[in-house]
Amino acid sequence: MARADILTEELETFEVPGPRLGQWKRIIKEDGTSDLVPQEQIVAAEDLFLSLFEEQENGDAALGEAERLALQHVLALLLERKRVLRSLGARAKEGTQCYRHRKLEREFEVPVVEVDSELMEKIMETMGDVFLQ
Repeated sequence: MARADILTEELETFEVPGPRLGQWKRIIKEDGTSDLVPQEQIVAAEDLFLSLFEEQENGDAALGEAERLALQHVLALLLERKRVLRSLGARAKEGTQCYRHRKLEREFEVPVVEVDSELMEKIMETMGDVFLQ
């Protein structure tokens, strides 16, 4: 898993080496700073979460990838904590957990996966600035 930071105008011509897990947008301020305020962190996490499902639905995703499933699971938990998503039904310990996006009124079936410390470290190294503090 690797992260690539590209400009919006370069998106069309950028070739991803392998399957793309997801994407999010981040605006760099004119003074060159890029620290995300909490609301921007939520939007970035939400963008990435939605893109994971859009690519899966479009057939662009490599289904079954451990990183994709782990990202879906971890982002769902983070977005639930920030009240962007709401879990439906009893908390699943295996299989899938259903979440409802409050604003979009859309439901997502999120796989419940065991995220070990090695996989979480890999995710944090790659996507660390998206994860909410």
